[in-house]
Amino acid sequence: MHDNLDNSAHDATAHEGHIHSHEHSHGDGISHTHAHLHGGTQPQSAIALLGYMVDHNAQHTSELYDVAHDLEHAGLTETARLIREGAERFNAGNELLAAALKSAKEG
Repeated sequence: MHDNLDNSAHDATAHEGHIHSHEHSHGDGISHTHAHLHGGTQPQSAIALLGYMVDHNAQHTSELYDVAHDLEHAGLTETARLIREGAERFNAGNELLAAALKSAKEG
């Protein structure tokens, strides 16, 4: 979907630079990968990182909806509602980032 992006490895190459990823763990045992931009020619490297982040954020939004679903089934209806509202806002922000990515790619 995004140029210069390999989602399967959570790693990307942007001209001379690259996006380096590493696993990040939280105290609650949840871990996921974060990317950092290293070297390269701006703005190509930044565009590649933005593409990675848009995809990564979409994965987090999906996970939030799953959490809300599980909590609702556990009887925590208000908690689930708040998580869904947060996920919707998170998604709205990510849509703006996707629009920025599209704008950057169109030049």
